[in-house]
Amino acid sequence: MLTALRKYTAAFGSARGGLAGVEFAFVVPVMLVLALGGVDLARYVIATEKVAKVANTIAQMISVNDTASTTNPQYGAVNYIDLQFYHDSAMVIFPDMLADAARQNVSWTKDISITMSSVNFTPTQTNCGATCTYTPAVIWTGGDNPRPCSPPLVHAVDASIPAPTTLPVDVFGPGSVIVVDVQYNFHPFFGTYIPASIGIARSVYLAPRYKPQIIYQVIAGDNGIAQSCP
Repeated sequence: MLTALRKYTAAFGSARGGLAGVEFAFVVPVMLVLALGGVDLARYVIATEKVAKVANTIAQMISVNDTASTTNPQYGAVNYIDLQFYHDSAMVIFPDMLADAARQNVSWTKDISITMSSVNFTPTQTNCGATCTYTPAVIWTGGDNPRPCSPPLVHAVDASIPAPTTLPVDVFGPGSVIVVDVQYNFHPFFGTYIPASIGIARSVYLAPRYKPQIIYQVIAGDNGIAQSCP
């Protein structure tokens, strides 16, 4: 009995018939994870570029608006029709977002947040020169996650993550600036099975091109996409 057991044990130890199958079973999951990780990394980089393009394009469209305000002709003006068009242009600039929203079974506006604002800078003292400092104030704000009208915005280092209550120190005064904040929920392929997302945030700051300031003008049929700050 012991002789037969030793014989079968020796035969099993020297067998190589299933070795390739065992190695395949160990290697395939690792290769699959690496492949999906590489695909998701490429998708993430592309999504980051698209989010930045959405923010930059919307800021450009607002900044070149030269329609004179009916109450302050020296200023430019946008209304709810303008801002709705700028907001919805994200679908054209970033069509992959629509496919992602469909996979998540949510509205595309739940997958990406677009905020548009105008900020004016007031000198803290009169007749100041190169050392002048400025106090920023939100003139109007709108979109999916409006910036608060108060308290006054504070400066942050240029490399900091965009926040609703801060502005990079380099954009402070004089004049005014258009601010567009975009936040996108990137879903890796793994997120199809595991509810997970990675936030991609980009903000763009542009001075109005043709007018010193762009205000928000309420017209008939206003849908409330934006509001003027007191």
